[in-house]
Amino acid sequence: MGAVFRRCLHKINISMIIIGTGAVAAEITMFFPDQVDGYLEYDYNIEKYYDTYKYSKPVIGDVDNYKICLEDQFICAIANIDYKKIVIKKIKDRGGKFINFVHQSAIVSPDLEMGEGNIICPQCIIDPNVRIGSYNLFTAQTAISHDSVIGDNNFMSSVVIDGHVTIGNDNFFGTHSCVIPDKTIGSGNVIAAGVSIRKNIRDNMIIFNRPQDLIITPNERF
Repeated sequence: MGAVFRRCLHKINISMIIIGTGAVAAEITMFFPDQVDGYLEYDYNIEKYYDTYKYSKPVIGDVDNYKICLEDQFICAIANIDYKKIVIKKIKDRGGKFINFVHQSAIVSPDLEMGEGNIICPQCIIDPNVRIGSYNLFTAQTAISHDSVIGDNNFMSSVVIDGHVTIGNDNFFGTHSCVIPDKTIGSGNVIAAGVSIRKNIRDNMIIFNRPQDLIITPNERF
């Protein structure tokens, strides 16, 4: 990897860099193949991730050692919510800039207010008067209804968020989970696949279904 770092010091024409080479990075590459110029990944993950997904663009360094150039723009393709925050901080502390990606098939209200580093995948729908923070990942077919507020660093997997919902930070929403209107979800929660949130949820809970019941237990990640 040392040779790659030296090349960067002499100027590589890099504009959009994906952090990570796992499954999320592979999906983003598939969605935006012409906009990816390289990847940041650690040597110990090259065989496990980069080689597995057979990327055509190179690994140009890792998060700790890559020399950030003025024209670089980053997107963080890491699913692990806690680790993602660490990686983003490392890049931002060195002046790195994160950009939003919205797939061309997504339907997004023109009045959307959004921070930085968000990923909006194919066939997502975001209604009017929605506010979104930074570093959220909305996988394909996620729908955010009108007048909802989404915080930072949430992972939403084909989720439906109804109108007038407020969501905090660092939540994981499993596949096809949903939130009914006028509910508030705190931060640090894990919502299992297929769960319908029908009540307000405080911070750091795990929410899952069993027959005819909604189970809420402390999230041991916190």
